[in-house]
Amino acid sequence: MGRTKRILLLCSLILSSGCLAEGKARELYDRGLGEKSVPKLLSALRDMANKGDAQAQALLGWEYYQPRYNTTPDIQEALKWFTLAAKQGEGEALLALGQIYYSGEQVRVDYAKAYSFFNQAAQHGEKAAWSNLGLMYANGQYVEADCTKAKEYLDKGEHIFTGPEDFLAACQKDMVDRKMSSATLPVLKLQRVYMFLADENDDFTCRYGFSVSTNKLGEVANLRVTLGIKNNASKQITQTLGFVHFGMNRMDINFTDYIRSSSSSDAELIIYQPEFCSAVKLRVTAASATLNGKDIDLLKTGILTLAP
Repeated sequence: MGRTKRILLLCSLILSSGCLAEGKARELYDRGLGEKSVPKLLSALRDMANKGDAQAQALLGWEYYQPRYNTTPDIQEALKWFTLAAKQGEGEALLALGQIYYSGEQVRVDYAKAYSFFNQAAQHGEKAAWSNLGLMYANGQYVEADCTKAKEYLDKGEHIFTGPEDFLAACQKDMVDRKMSSATLPVLKLQRVYMFLADENDDFTCRYGFSVSTNKLGEVANLRVTLGIKNNASKQITQTLGFVHFGMNRMDINFTDYIRSSSSSDAELIIYQPEFCSAVKLRVTAASATLNGKDIDLLKTGILTLAP
């Protein structure tokens, strides 16, 4: 997931509480922007979190989940701090936990947990939680597909780009077409879409952006693609991409102004070795996904191709 997309997702997830919400923990966390004393600030934030400050716990969760200050991402640390904050009814943490288990980008999809966390977050005033519950009803994830309830929840939620004009008709058509297409496997196409060099404030060297698309309706979840990256000197590294689930509908519903197709998903590789930031060759060494509820080895089935 690209930096711009991460920032948009972060703001979309916490918009109902306000990206500038008041509170000592957030004031402390925001103070690090443009300052050199970030380690001390994060240490102070951790002290607050260890003393039970729910907002500090939630912010530490974000720093490990989608770092603002070049912290090494650690999904288990993020889950730990989000969980502690969620137990105190911290809405942003509940929403973040729902998103983590719903997306399947860094942990396996768990729609039961996602539904529970989204439902709790909605009761704590997080409008984005209603939006995600609406998608779950539209797609039939954990719950029976129900287009009327999906629209009701989406209307309670927040979205900048709202999808089709006639939501109910599009939702009903997707429900029918999903059943008709569920018997056969999709064809998945992976391609590199950009490479950005880091700036002087980053601790990495470059970023590669990838997109994967499907040719038919049907859920693609828990998609993991391991790439071998070889440079001109024949040195090779391997890294694994994790993708948010996609393919369940054709409505292109988004909750930020980052508009993407419902039939594709994006991911990003962070490269720390400069020798792998130009003139590289890519090869898929392993790939797996859960397709319509079944775990599939994509290389054995031959349904994943890497665009040249």
